[in-house]
Amino acid sequence: MLGGYVFAMWCGGWRPGQPMPAAGPIYLAATTMTLAGIVACQAGNVLSCRSSTQPIWRLGLTTNPMVLAGIGLELLASRAHLHRSLARIFSLEPLQARQWIVLATFGPLMIAFEGTRKAITRRMGRRRLASAPA
Repeated sequence: MLGGYVFAMWCGGWRPGQPMPAAGPIYLAATTMTLAGIVACQAGNVLSCRSSTQPIWRLGLTTNPMVLAGIGLELLASRAHLHRSLARIFSLEPLQARQWIVLATFGPLMIAFEGTRKAITRRMGRRRLASAPA
C-alpha cells in the first residue's frame, strides 16, 4: 500500500528529493490509492487465507460463495466511495487509469505472497517430519 501511495504521488508530479505535499489533490490521490489498496489487498488475502496450508488453486475460487459475495460487496462499496459526489464527502480523489491498473495487481500479489508462504511452510514441515527420530 505504501507503494500505491508513492505511485499516486509520482503520477501527480512528485519526484524523489522533493517534499511530499501534505494537502491538495496529489495528497488526496495518494491517500485514496492507499485506501483502495487496502481494500484490494483484503480481497486477495481473504481468498488466499481460506486454508492455512493449501494454495488457492487447490481450493478453487468458487468453493465459498459467501466469501465471493462479501468481496463483491466490499469492492462495490469501495467503488461507490470513489464516485465523484461521494469522493468529496470522504475527502478522496478519483484515480487515474494507470492507478487502477497498478491497483489491480494488489490482490493477486497478496495471493502470490501467501501462496509462497504456504509453500515454504509445507516444505519446512516435510523436512521436520523426515528428520524426526523414529
